[in-house]
Amino acid sequence: MQPTELRGKTMDELRRELAGIEFRQRYGTIKDVPTDPFTYQHVVDELLSFDTLRKRADTWSQRDDEITAFVHGFEHRVLPTITPDQVERVRDTSSHALGKLDKQRDTHRFIDFANPKWAMTYLFHEIMERDGRVPSWDRFFDLMTTTYAPRWWRIVRRSAQRRRVGTAHADRAMRWRLATGWLGNLRTVYALSVLRHRHGIPLRYQLFAHAELRIDGWYGHKAFRSMMPSRFEDHKKSPQAIFAGTDFEIRDVVTQRQGEGVAWLPSLDALDRAAAWFNESDEQPEQTSAPTQVSLFDVAS
Repeated sequence: MQPTELRGKTMDELRRELAGIEFRQRYGTIKDVPTDPFTYQHVVDELLSFDTLRKRADTWSQRDDEITAFVHGFEHRVLPTITPDQVERVRDTSSHALGKLDKQRDTHRFIDFANPKWAMTYLFHEIMERDGRVPSWDRFFDLMTTTYAPRWWRIVRRSAQRRRVGTAHADRAMRWRLATGWLGNLRTVYALSVLRHRHGIPLRYQLFAHAELRIDGWYGHKAFRSMMPSRFEDHKKSPQAIFAGTDFEIRDVVTQRQGEGVAWLPSLDALDRAAAWFNESDEQPEQTSAPTQVSLFDVAS
């Protein structure tokens, strides 16, 4: 970069340019991948050919006509186009999602496990499609407490009040859950963007596959789940258990803790290993038990 090229640029612009130079030195040019919309038909064609998964989808679709119509009709048009640098900019320009909240003091078990029919992930992706970009934390929180309040905030608050959770405590606990939900979706979008746009792997994503099958991206008969390490057992069924009896192989991309006050994203090393795994031969042995759970963060490169 020549001295004259530095004039008039902000530090953020310079930092992004340097990051781009480092990326090109490490990976070469960004590979092109299809950016056609992701739809529920992809789930039907590529996942629901397995009896156990189709039965799970049939049972789920009988629970609520409104949600079934929303998820079946949802088209991810913006998500396939999102690039890693766009996610990084959202992370860098968002205020601290958890703020001064304290997990021990401000969370509440009921709200941690509350399950309103409008899953937070549904609304995160609806906002992204509506805005044409990944929502910042400030944008997400504003919409979830105003425009989308009838679908989530007010419902959870009323339910908390019926259980005699004080309004102030409930609001803090709901903000904590919104923050962790936004952070989790940000990590998933980042992992998808890196694997697709930096490694050229045409991964798919769809709301039903994420919320009900618990996978964050699939290609062929391989899928990954983005997650954080936790001391607590997940109260939801693992994707490895859900895909038992199929020939799918599923691995976890684990985001390690990175300090206070920043949005934690998967490391490029972990995503490099994920890319190498997806690029391995698709030939897989017949599998009759649950796929082995392996952390891609811990797999040797």
